[in-house]
Amino acid sequence: MEATVENILKLPEFGGSKIVSGFQGSKNIVRCIDVMEMHKDLGRWVREGEVLLTCAFSTQKDAAALCQLIQEMSQAKCAALALKVERFLGTIPAEMIKLSNELGLPVIDLVTDNPYMEVAAAVNNFIMNYQQEKLKWSVSIHKELSKLVLANRGLQDIVDSISTIGDCYVVIQDAWGRLLAEAGKRGSFRQIRKTLPITFDQTEIGIVSLYKDAEKIGELDAVILEHAATVAALQLFKQRVLSETEYRSRADFIYDLIAGNIVDKELIFSRSRFLKIEPESAWGLVVAEFTGSGKCGRPLGEAEIEAIKTELLKIAIATFEKNAINTVRNDKLIILFPVVYTNDKQESEKTACMLAQSLHSGISTALPSIIATVGIGNICQSLQEIRKSFDQAVKAIRIGGAIFGQNRVISINDLGIFQLLSPMKDQPDLRAVISRWIGTVIDYDREKGTSLLDTLEVYLDTNRNMLATAKRLFIHRNTLRYRIDKLKKLLGTTLDNPENHLQILMSVKLWKITR
Repeated sequence: MEATVENILKLPEFGGSKIVSGFQGSKNIVRCIDVMEMHKDLGRWVREGEVLLTCAFSTQKDAAALCQLIQEMSQAKCAALALKVERFLGTIPAEMIKLSNELGLPVIDLVTDNPYMEVAAAVNNFIMNYQQEKLKWSVSIHKELSKLVLANRGLQDIVDSISTIGDCYVVIQDAWGRLLAEAGKRGSFRQIRKTLPITFDQTEIGIVSLYKDAEKIGELDAVILEHAATVAALQLFKQRVLSETEYRSRADFIYDLIAGNIVDKELIFSRSRFLKIEPESAWGLVVAEFTGSGKCGRPLGEAEIEAIKTELLKIAIATFEKNAINTVRNDKLIILFPVVYTNDKQESEKTACMLAQSLHSGISTALPSIIATVGIGNICQSLQEIRKSFDQAVKAIRIGGAIFGQNRVISINDLGIFQLLSPMKDQPDLRAVISRWIGTVIDYDREKGTSLLDTLEVYLDTNRNMLATAKRLFIHRNTLRYRIDKLKKLLGTTLDNPENHLQILMSVKLWKITR
């Protein structure tokens, strides 16, 4: 039985004494009891959880002094005030009762004829018995929960045990508020909630909550919470270590596939099944590459790059489902995620594009200072095709970034015929073609520091539409007209001829790929 104000009044030494005001504090825990007749500077002497026995000799019928006594005891978080009313007061002042009710500090009408020392001795004995009971309770909970930990049982078994021991509804959540385990019937209790953070190495990693009938909840429930938080911390830390180990193993396996370190089909199957990865499922692959310098133009430091990698992984976890495998290698975030592969191949590719767009949006929001280009490879029908899909995603970033610009999402299928030109980019014949058609413009831009080649590309992309070109370049049409005349002179040919149009536009695109 807890050492509360209402429970100590059941001791025979109190002789039927009752609470007359401040009833809401009847469940205050009693930690000690004392006798006091001098009330000057009371705040220096009283302690939290203390019950004061007094006959009010020093205040007698001074209502203001008695109210001051209640105020100071409330501030000190005392448990209750027991007054021997008949000796000097006769009746308890109405002002005192009113303040007691407002502050929730119980005032007891002490009617017993037993000496104060006998009453105090009985209360102290009751407190000692309660502390022994509390200690036994704590030890029994510790033993029960320790058995579960040593038996390698999970969080669900732990909350099941806590719910049974405490006759309560128990919830464990992670640091983000996500439900990890629960037990008991929440609807069967009035929702009085006690919570305690789950911490490990001074970091909050979760929270444990206990819901119980308002009339049953007490100090012993705090003991339950303390043990639950300790055991949950150990369990969550163990899960974190296992998850990190599993994550590294899965990420290393995917990197080995991408790097071509594993090509044997049987070895791929055995390792994938060991890591709980279905080898013959369909997979989508996305690569996000960030540049070594941010939008500010300055090179990023090592600490900044590591912080970016950590943030990229968080964004990937938030964007893709839990079965996705994420890893950061050098300047690339690689994400492999399961897809439902059907005869409608475009539907699977559409899903991959939507996820890639969500990833890019998340990166742009969380890391606005970096330039990130997201590439999408073709859907893999098995793990053996991952290397090919990765190469396609990287090609989409390299070639697509040159043609369409960086800081966007580019699929391998967006490249069209240009993806066929990637192996040819270093061949002399290709460079000769580029020089033949646009070499004079390239040399002019290099010497004068101009950007006529960009103007030429936009002009041809818009099918020689002057208004659309001027809008895209943010220049006046007269300025554009001057640049077009200059380009015609440098090229030595007209741009209106469809054959010339195609040859020059292809040369511009090839130049961007090969430079």
